[in-house]
Amino acid sequence: MSELQFPAAFPFTLTEPELLLAFQRTHSRYKPGKNGRVTVNGKTIVQSVILALVGVYAIIPFFMSEEKQGAALFIGVSAFALAAAVWIVPWWQLRRDAREEAAQAAPRQVVLHENGLSFGTDEDATVFPYDRCHAEKYEDMLLFRFDAGQLFCLPKRALDDAYWAFLMNTLS
Repeated sequence: MSELQFPAAFPFTLTEPELLLAFQRTHSRYKPGKNGRVTVNGKTIVQSVILALVGVYAIIPFFMSEEKQGAALFIGVSAFALAAAVWIVPWWQLRRDAREEAAQAAPRQVVLHENGLSFGTDEDATVFPYDRCHAEKYEDMLLFRFDAGQLFCLPKRALDDAYWAFLMNTLS
């Protein structure tokens, strides 16, 4: 392992797949699974099952009875459409947000100091002490959350291996 020198600046630009993964990991409908994979939370599954049951409950009588009630068919089809929307709409929204953010191609920079991190190119940037930086650690990225609701995504590819190992060992 090489000798680390501080301060060390690392400029990078996030790609659309990195942004999408970061958004998925922070979105309430998704949660980080094993090996950094994203899984759907139980709430989404429960909502889908309930809507599917309502759809079945409404459609079966429509086909089983002699009197075809259009309202039952409408309710059943609507319930199935809503069940599909529970899965599809958040995914589309996250993809759209990632695409828009990546299109801006905003260059970012993280600066590692001996006592903390700073973000951006400003020499007078605030240094956040390592013990106060709350980061979600993944194999491929770190997600920093700050008090004002800000999120900063730091992909592994942006840092040298020695600095990545330093951050993984230092951050709480």
